[in-house]
Amino acid sequence: PRYGSCQHPGSPQQALLLHVHHSHSQASYGTRYTTVGAALRPAFAFDTPPDVTAKACQVCSTWLSSGVCRDIGDLRRIQQLLVTSLRKLRSARGEAGQARPVYNESTLTMEKLAVLRAWAEIYTEAKSEQEKLKVTRQRSPSGEDTAILFNGGGQLIEIVKPELKDLSKHWLAALRDHALLGLPSQFAPQLPPDGGAFYSSDTLESARPHYRTCWPAFLQAAALWLSDVGFDSQPTESHLDQQHRNAGWFHLLLGLCVEALVSPVPEDGANPVLPALFSLTKLLSRPWPRRSLGSNHSLSIEVLAVVHRVVLTYHKPQHQSLAARILKQVVSSSVDTLINQIVTDEKPKLRPASVDDLSVGKSVAFAALQVAICLLFQRFPSLRLIGLNQGVETQRSRTVRSIPTPDASIASVIEIFPEILSLCDAAASVDILPSILMLIVKILEDNVGSSCLLVPACVQALQAIMCMQIPEGTDLQESWLEVLRSAYVTVLEMIERQLQTRMQPDALLYSNILVVLGSVLLSASDSVTAVEELQTKCCRLFQRGIEDSNVQVQLKVVQTVSAVIAKKHKSAAIPLIHSLGPILIGRVQDASGKQVDSEEELTVLKECVGVVELLVSLCEDSNRVKLVALFVPLVVDLLREAEGQRPNKHKKHLHDFALDKLKKIGPMYPQEFKIVIGSSPNLKQRLEAALRASQVAAMEATSTSRGQSRAGQPAAPSIKLKTTFGNF
Repeated sequence: PRYGSCQHPGSPQQALLLHVHHSHSQASYGTRYTTVGAALRPAFAFDTPPDVTAKACQVCSTWLSSGVCRDIGDLRRIQQLLVTSLRKLRSARGEAGQARPVYNESTLTMEKLAVLRAWAEIYTEAKSEQEKLKVTRQRSPSGEDTAILFNGGGQLIEIVKPELKDLSKHWLAALRDHALLGLPSQFAPQLPPDGGAFYSSDTLESARPHYRTCWPAFLQAAALWLSDVGFDSQPTESHLDQQHRNAGWFHLLLGLCVEALVSPVPEDGANPVLPALFSLTKLLSRPWPRRSLGSNHSLSIEVLAVVHRVVLTYHKPQHQSLAARILKQVVSSSVDTLINQIVTDEKPKLRPASVDDLSVGKSVAFAALQVAICLLFQRFPSLRLIGLNQGVETQRSRTVRSIPTPDASIASVIEIFPEILSLCDAAASVDILPSILMLIVKILEDNVGSSCLLVPACVQALQAIMCMQIPEGTDLQESWLEVLRSAYVTVLEMIERQLQTRMQPDALLYSNILVVLGSVLLSASDSVTAVEELQTKCCRLFQRGIEDSNVQVQLKVVQTVSAVIAKKHKSAAIPLIHSLGPILIGRVQDASGKQVDSEEELTVLKECVGVVELLVSLCEDSNRVKLVALFVPLVVDLLREAEGQRPNKHKKHLHDFALDKLKKIGPMYPQEFKIVIGSSPNLKQRLEAALRASQVAAMEATSTSRGQSRAGQPAAPSIKLKTTFGNF
């Protein structure tokens, strides 16, 4: 497989080495048979020794899974060889009805398992390429050459489908044999007296090495099949039979996965850790296994403990990513089970963690938090050094290396922190909340200037925590609010540090900062944000953004301010209005009589006008006439005069926008509007002139469109024919 992924250095299309060799071989030997198929065909004869057939099956699976063979005809020819070998599982006689020579009972087991392993590897590769093809088509749906990049455009899965029903039974039977053969010696009486599906009682010891070699491939294939259709209900079985069948398969595969993750790596077999992690993620992707795991408190803790061991032991990004996915699946299944029990008014079997229960082996929340923190520490070693003095921090930072776990996996870990809190009771949630918020804010500070996935994940987690229901009880409520206020202070201090350390903050940093600040302001309660000192800091940050030279930063600030004023209570929004209102009004006043140079500047002016309009709608009725008297002249000044310099397209758009706002506010507040217009003849005259100009322009546009439509119609003929030729 490593050689098959190498590219040909002399090919302009960067074709694979094996692909080029395959094409040359077809040209040399003809198209009737491929070189690989012709060479392997004798190995599948009925009188061929089993060890030769087993090795030929391995070659077939490697060849088909390499992606080099893309022609459907070539794929079918190799498939027929594997189908021929698959028939040996059903009968011990050859194609001509002759008895097969039995060289050794153990070699027959090896041959059967090799055949199943070849099919399992092909099926696993086919599902992988099918998923890659699906993702690639979603990213570039118009790409015509996308399909040929992955095994002929998903043709490999079509080869496996006809045999999948029988293969799935064989894979599960082989896994059951392996599980029984792996039992300790004291459980030997539980072994079947007549042997298993692919071994006899006489070849029990000699069959174990063959099972140890092949079972990881069976595990992946069986997990893929179960995640696809395996747990679906069958029309011929009852609900009880379905539950019994699903439980048997689920516990068989889960037990094998857990055993592989906690056992030492065997010397005579492949490392089963990655296949076990992959199979566990596929197994927990279906609703039935998730419900079964979520309803079993001790089993969820055991799975999380095993995942924690994997995170500590295996430092490759693949292991860390799969562990993060399993963590998210286990936590989500526990949360879903708890929600369903609350909705159905059942007594929760998943007992929430309390202060005394936050210990290993007793709390799902603690076990999940343990895995999550370990994953974050592996990705960000600097998190371990928080609170240490500078000397220790410098010394340890030289020895701790970071594991490059993908950002998507780390983002999924950050996003489950609110779910972990929901698994705890009030006292436990208050206990672990400071640690969770500290981790989120620290990761946010280290990545706020980048465009990675960690920033949205941290913002989403902060927003979810700020929106969570405050625990009941006076002491707990005050402790919860105190922690949230501390987190808000830390966020403001982090933003100030980021702006101070950079002489000219870029637009991306400012955009992320405003997203963080806006999300906290919109999601947190007034008890957290309505503190005078914190409001002053927040207003100062917004003022700095409005005065920035970057138009995109100005636009983001105005949009954030508008969203906060629209949603927050008056007591929390008033300081923001008093601080930023005059600046926004001054920005609109400066634009009157000037040209608008860009689309971004036009958008900023529109947003500023929208904020002032929002203030008109939010104020008390007794003060509305004052704000209407402020709003109407402000918008009228944006109207262009009938005579004067020729405006550009942005100024025309601003004129139309201002006129639409005046048409809207008049019917909305008629009394106040009449008072304002009546008190200023100049405003009335300018507004009437703009309305007349708008009507004239509309009439001219209508007459022009009618003239163009008439010009496009053919003129009536001057000579009328008495005979019609329509039927000829």
